[in-house]
Amino acid sequence: MKVLFVAVLLVAAGCRMYGDADSARLLEDGIVQEAAALAKARDGVQVNAAVLEVLASEDEALAPFAARLTAVANDFASLVVSHQAVAEVIQEDVSVLRSNPLARWVGSDRYRSLHRTYGAMIAEKRVLMDRYEAVRADLQALAASSGQLVVREVGRYQIAPQFYHQLEYNAQRQELSDILANMGAEP
Repeated sequence: MKVLFVAVLLVAAGCRMYGDADSARLLEDGIVQEAAALAKARDGVQVNAAVLEVLASEDEALAPFAARLTAVANDFASLVVSHQAVAEVIQEDVSVLRSNPLARWVGSDRYRSLHRTYGAMIAEKRVLMDRYEAVRADLQALAASSGQLVVREVGRYQIAPQFYHQLEYNAQRQELSDILANMGAEP
């Protein structure tokens, strides 16, 4: 009976547990670091796009890949601008909140918005990285002239470790800069 009463009381009160001040600080730092990591990734994508553009001018078969990678590089550039703007706003808010004695005493309810912002930043980066990876995989398949990487199927009575196919794929995977270097480009 007491357990039921406590459960009803918690549900009626709408008890939610959110991060404390330390969690908010970690999220603020994570957002700034994520913006910096995206800028670094953008630089690598832009270098590879420029190299692929040069190769595409010599070989028409590479033109569609160059167009796709250039589009990805442009999307990276625009996303870096928006992520850096978010990081700057958060850094300004942090300095105001940390210097405000009332905010330090009462606390601020920023954890949820910071968490959503950080999650959105990671998701947007992942989408672009997936598009970049698709171009890289297609170029690797073109360079290997095999069309696709073939992963051997495990039979019904064969036992394979849990991530065996992922390890096999990663062993065959090449970086885009290596693929472009094998095609005759110098980064």
